[in-house]
Amino acid sequence: MVHLSDAEKNAISTAWGKVNAADIGAEALGRLLVVYPWTQRFFDSFGDLSSASAVMGNAKVKAHGKKVIDSFSNGLKHLDNLKGTFASLSELHCDKLHVDPENFKLLGNMIVIVMAHHLGKDFTPEAQAAFQKVVAGVAQCPGSQISLSYLSCCPSHTKGLLPPENNS
Repeated sequence: MVHLSDAEKNAISTAWGKVNAADIGAEALGRLLVVYPWTQRFFDSFGDLSSASAVMGNAKVKAHGKKVIDSFSNGLKHLDNLKGTFASLSELHCDKLHVDPENFKLLGNMIVIVMAHHLGKDFTPEAQAAFQKVVAGVAQCPGSQISLSYLSCCPSHTKGLLPPENNS
Protein backbone atom coordinates (compact mmCIF):
# COMPACT_ATOMS: atom_id res chain seq x y z
CA MET A 1 0.00 0.00 0.00
CA VAL A 2 1.22 3.48 -0.86
CA HIS A 3 0.86 6.14 1.79
CA LEU A 4 0.99 9.66 0.39
CA SER A 5 0.84 12.92 2.29
CA ASP A 6 -1.47 15.69 1.15
CA ALA A 7 1.57 17.54 -0.19
CA GLU A 8 2.58 14.47 -2.24
CA LYS A 9 -0.95 14.05 -3.59
CA ASN A 10 -0.95 17.72 -4.55
CA ALA A 11 2.43 17.39 -6.29
CA ILE A 12 1.12 14.41 -8.26
CA SER A 13 -2.06 16.20 -9.27
CA THR A 14 -0.20 19.36 -10.26
CA ALA A 15 2.42 17.57 -12.35
CA TRP A 16 -0.08 15.22 -14.00
CA GLY A 17 -2.27 18.19 -14.93
CA LYS A 18 0.60 19.61 -17.02
CA VAL A 19 1.24 16.61 -19.27
CA ASN A 20 -0.35 15.17 -22.36
CA ALA A 21 -1.06 11.70 -21.03
CA ALA A 22 -1.24 10.07 -24.47
CA ASP A 23 2.23 11.39 -25.34
CA ILE A 24 3.62 10.18 -22.01
CA GLY A 25 2.15 6.71 -22.47
CA ALA A 26 3.32 6.27 -26.06
CA GLU A 27 6.84 7.43 -25.30
CA ALA A 28 7.13 5.45 -22.04
CA LEU A 29 6.02 2.18 -23.67
CA GLY A 30 8.20 2.85 -26.70
CA ARG A 31 11.24 3.48 -24.54
CA LEU A 32 10.51 0.34 -22.51
CA LEU A 33 10.53 -1.74 -25.71
CA VAL A 34 13.75 -0.12 -26.95
CA VAL A 35 15.73 -0.06 -23.69
CA TYR A 36 14.57 -3.51 -22.57
CA PRO A 37 14.10 -5.36 -25.88
CA TRP A 38 13.10 -8.65 -24.22
CA THR A 39 9.80 -6.95 -23.34
CA GLN A 40 8.96 -6.94 -27.07
CA ARG A 41 8.02 -10.63 -26.85
CA PHE A 42 4.58 -9.61 -25.59
CA PHE A 43 3.98 -7.47 -28.68
CA ASP A 44 4.54 -9.85 -31.60
CA SER A 45 1.36 -8.62 -33.28
CA PHE A 46 2.57 -5.00 -33.30
CA GLY A 47 4.59 -5.35 -36.51
CA ASP A 48 7.99 -3.77 -37.02
CA LEU A 49 9.89 -3.34 -33.75
CA SER A 50 13.31 -3.80 -35.33
CA SER A 51 14.82 -0.43 -34.42
CA ALA A 52 14.30 2.46 -32.04
CA SER A 53 12.75 4.59 -34.79
CA ALA A 54 10.44 1.72 -35.81
CA VAL A 55 9.27 1.23 -32.22
CA MET A 56 8.80 4.92 -31.47
CA GLY A 57 6.87 5.47 -34.72
CA ASN A 58 4.75 2.32 -34.43
CA ALA A 59 1.03 3.17 -34.31
CA LYS A 60 0.20 0.06 -32.26
CA VAL A 61 2.84 0.92 -29.67
CA LYS A 62 1.41 4.43 -29.41
CA ALA A 63 -2.16 3.13 -29.10
CA HIS A 64 -1.25 0.59 -26.43
CA GLY A 65 0.84 3.21 -24.62
CA LYS A 66 -2.29 5.36 -24.49
CA LYS A 67 -4.28 2.46 -23.00
CA VAL A 68 -1.55 1.87 -20.42
CA ILE A 69 -1.37 5.51 -19.41
CA ASP A 70 -5.17 5.83 -19.30
CA SER A 71 -5.18 3.03 -16.71
CA PHE A 72 -2.33 4.71 -14.84
CA SER A 73 -4.23 8.00 -14.94
CA ASN A 74 -7.29 6.26 -13.51
CA GLY A 75 -5.09 4.94 -10.72
CA LEU A 76 -4.03 8.50 -9.92
CA LYS A 77 -7.69 9.20 -9.15
CA HIS A 78 -7.67 6.33 -6.63
CA LEU A 79 -4.37 6.76 -4.84
CA ASP A 80 -5.75 5.28 -1.65
CA ASN A 81 -6.76 2.04 -3.41
CA LEU A 82 -4.16 1.22 -6.05
CA LYS A 83 -4.44 -2.52 -5.43
CA GLY A 84 -8.18 -2.54 -6.02
CA THR A 85 -7.92 -0.23 -9.00
CA PHE A 86 -5.42 -2.49 -10.77
CA ALA A 87 -6.80 -5.89 -9.71
CA SER A 88 -8.32 -6.81 -13.09
CA LEU A 89 -5.26 -5.60 -14.99
CA SER A 90 -3.06 -7.65 -12.66
CA GLU A 91 -5.07 -10.75 -13.43
CA LEU A 92 -4.92 -10.16 -17.19
CA HIS A 93 -1.25 -9.28 -17.49
CA CYS A 94 0.15 -11.66 -14.94
CA ASP A 95 -2.14 -14.65 -14.69
CA LYS A 96 -3.24 -14.84 -18.33
CA LEU A 97 -0.44 -13.18 -20.32
CA HIS A 98 2.34 -14.21 -17.89
CA VAL A 99 4.08 -10.84 -17.90
CA ASP A 100 7.07 -10.77 -15.57
CA PRO A 101 6.17 -8.55 -12.58
CA GLU A 102 9.56 -6.83 -12.95
CA ASN A 103 8.30 -5.30 -16.21
CA PHE A 104 5.81 -3.20 -14.25
CA LYS A 105 8.69 -1.66 -12.30
CA LEU A 106 10.57 -0.97 -15.51
CA LEU A 107 7.54 0.66 -17.11
CA GLY A 108 6.90 2.77 -14.02
CA ASN A 109 10.45 4.06 -14.15
CA MET A 110 10.00 4.86 -17.84
CA ILE A 111 6.88 6.88 -17.03
CA VAL A 112 8.85 8.93 -14.48
CA ILE A 113 11.74 9.46 -16.92
CA VAL A 114 9.41 10.60 -19.68
CA MET A 115 7.58 12.93 -17.31
CA ALA A 116 10.89 14.49 -16.28
CA HIS A 117 11.78 14.95 -19.94
CA HIS A 118 8.43 16.54 -20.81
CA LEU A 119 8.07 18.72 -17.72
CA GLY A 120 11.68 19.81 -17.21
CA LYS A 121 12.00 22.11 -14.21
CA ASP A 122 8.28 21.76 -13.49
CA PHE A 123 8.97 18.17 -12.47
CA THR A 124 10.38 19.08 -9.08
CA PRO A 125 12.31 16.64 -6.92
CA GLU A 126 9.26 16.52 -4.64
CA ALA A 127 6.98 15.60 -7.55
CA GLN A 128 9.44 12.97 -8.73
CA ALA A 129 9.65 11.44 -5.25
CA ALA A 130 5.84 11.29 -5.07
CA PHE A 131 5.56 9.71 -8.52
CA GLN A 132 8.26 7.17 -7.65
CA LYS A 133 6.13 6.12 -4.68
CA VAL A 134 3.09 5.76 -6.92
CA VAL A 135 4.82 3.75 -9.67
CA ALA A 136 6.37 1.52 -7.01
CA GLY A 137 2.90 0.98 -5.56
CA VAL A 138 1.44 0.20 -8.97
CA ALA A 139 4.27 -2.24 -9.65
CA GLN A 140 3.55 -3.98 -6.34
CA CYS A 141 -0.09 -4.54 -7.28
CA PRO A 142 0.61 -7.11 -9.98
CA GLY A 143 3.58 -8.63 -8.22
CA SER A 144 1.88 -9.07 -4.88
CA GLN A 145 -1.00 -10.97 -6.44
CA ILE A 146 0.82 -13.08 -8.97
CA SER A 147 4.42 -13.63 -8.03
CA LEU A 148 3.99 -17.30 -7.16
CA SER A 149 1.53 -18.01 -9.98
CA TYR A 150 3.93 -16.34 -12.42
CA LEU A 151 6.85 -18.39 -11.18
CA SER A 152 4.93 -21.63 -11.28
CA CYS A 153 3.64 -21.07 -14.80
CA CYS A 154 6.92 -19.83 -16.24
CA PRO A 155 9.51 -22.45 -15.24
CA SER A 156 12.31 -20.89 -17.29
CA HIS A 157 12.24 -17.96 -14.88
CA THR A 158 12.11 -19.97 -11.68
CA LYS A 159 15.59 -21.43 -11.41
CA GLY A 160 16.86 -20.52 -7.96
CA LEU A 161 13.68 -18.69 -6.98
CA LEU A 162 11.55 -21.56 -5.73
CA PRO A 163 12.49 -24.31 -3.33
CA PRO A 164 14.36 -27.13 -5.13
CA GLU A 165 11.35 -29.45 -5.22
CA ASN A 166 9.40 -26.81 -7.18
CA ASN A 167 12.10 -25.81 -9.67
CA SER A 168 11.57 -27.31 -13.09
